[in-house]
Amino acid sequence: MTHAGRAMRYAKESGGGAVQFYSDEIQSWSRARMQLETDLRAAVRSGALTLHYQPKVDLRSGRFYGVEALMRWTHAGRGEVPPEVFIPVAEDIGLIQSMGAWALGRLGLAHGVRAGCKLESGGVACAERGGERVGASARR
Repeated sequence: MTHAGRAMRYAKESGGGAVQFYSDEIQSWSRARMQLETDLRAAVRSGALTLHYQPKVDLRSGRFYGVEALMRWTHAGRGEVPPEVFIPVAEDIGLIQSMGAWALGRLGLAHGVRAGCKLESGGVACAERGGERVGASARR
């Protein structure tokens, strides 16, 4: 990647709408970003991602109505990598689809996608089954 390309990517990830000249800071950011991409690819290949389940409760009735599956990544050297850090990277480098397929398989929804669910940007939406709506989101 050229210096101009790195500066443009840095400006976009810093909020966009800005002019950015190449600097040592961008060089450091670029190296860290490339390492994060490499580490994320390795984590996907090695099965280092996990799903944590969070109950969904109707606050008015107290009724439990489902769970959210939240994808997490514990890096050997960095510790917990927040989803708001690794999900956008996965989207940028084209890993988000394979990560979503893995999560759906873990949730037992992989076959449901072929039978009434549809992949949407940011998640999966499924038809109602037994009065309950089933879905999975890439954000959170």
